[in-house]
Amino acid sequence: AMGRRKKGKKKGGDGGGDEDWEVGSEASFTSTSEAASFFSLAGGGGGDQDEDGLLEDQVLPAIAEALYEKRAATRERALDGLCSYLRSAYRYDELDRIRETIGTLLLRSIQKGKAKEQELAAYAVALAVVTLGPDENESWQDHIRALAQKATGAGPARARVACARSLGVVCFVGSEDADLLEHCVSRLERLFTSQASELRAEAYTSLALLLSVASVPAGSKIVARVLDYAETFADALRDPAVEVRTAAGSALVVLRETFGDVLDGDGDGDGDGGDLDSVVERMGRLANAAWRTEGEDGEAGDRMNKRDRQQQRRAFRELVEAMEGKESSSKDAKLKLKHGDVLHLETHSSRVAAGVFKSVLAAGFQVHMQTNDLLHQIFDFEPRQEKIRLTQLEKKMLFSPNSTAKKKHTKARNKDRAVKGNALNFFED
Repeated sequence: AMGRRKKGKKKGGDGGGDEDWEVGSEASFTSTSEAASFFSLAGGGGGDQDEDGLLEDQVLPAIAEALYEKRAATRERALDGLCSYLRSAYRYDELDRIRETIGTLLLRSIQKGKAKEQELAAYAVALAVVTLGPDENESWQDHIRALAQKATGAGPARARVACARSLGVVCFVGSEDADLLEHCVSRLERLFTSQASELRAEAYTSLALLLSVASVPAGSKIVARVLDYAETFADALRDPAVEVRTAAGSALVVLRETFGDVLDGDGDGDGDGGDLDSVVERMGRLANAAWRTEGEDGEAGDRMNKRDRQQQRRAFRELVEAMEGKESSSKDAKLKLKHGDVLHLETHSSRVAAGVFKSVLAAGFQVHMQTNDLLHQIFDFEPRQEKIRLTQLEKKMLFSPNSTAKKKHTKARNKDRAVKGNALNFFED
């Protein structure tokens, strides 16, 4: 008969594995149009009621209902709405009411969904953990295992990157199970040899995030482990992908900040990781690199394009400063927030953490930094409650084109243009 489709037959982009989502007649919920009315609110709407008449406290229950649907496209749309909803504001009270239901549904999406659904569910798990904070009952343990499995399994690199990033965030926020953390770290280490450069880079970044909060117990075992990491990160500085080289260099700086006493106490090691001076020297060469990468034994490697060369030189200049203990000149050391606040990130470890949370929260980073207690604790930040009010005279003194600051800025830009023009004329001659 027309309109019927045999069970198990795939069609278009509805996604496979839908048979695993059979929930019976008792779980048959409202239509897609009714259940999806929360998306206008989740996408940034305001007020207590959205344009389709759905109250704000009904948004998460509607999302949960949509996640029970058999159609993969509906679940993906619901997960996209959930991510937007959790990013748009700090939703602790709303999410806490149905945390078990949402947690179960997200775990199912990670385990049984296809690539797009896994990617969205992984980010939703990270956002839920950032919203709810550490959990004494360790209710996210199953999610951690599922994320670790999917990150190192088969599938598109984009979904695996999302799983690895979410895995780092969830473990960073609050898992106290030492065996589970060791399992996650071992899974991340497997990605060091992945064929996809974005996966290798994400593995180094997530591991650096976890190392930034690692304890430093005494004993020869931890010394050997730290030296192994240092050697692994140093070897990755020769990776053909610039994002991997940058992530490995960033992990080296975090390792130095966290385990500096261990590395300095064993600075006579035979490997590249043990000899910090040679590592810093290599990072310095990357900061002033010409057009070719550095291969084995310092030989010239593949040629870089202009964008990769600029990205590498800028990143490693900042990393060398951090490695040598100098004050950072990076623009990421100070993040401007609402109400005139400035988030000061004095250590490279804090800048790595901020970068990961910004990638997960996206545009919601600003509002979460103002209202999320977890982020206040992580970054030791206390937001200003009210916006700074300036008088008309103060605004004129600070922002007018005739102000002293603006005149200095204009003079400096004119000088830079003149210097650049002279350099161009020199090469033309």
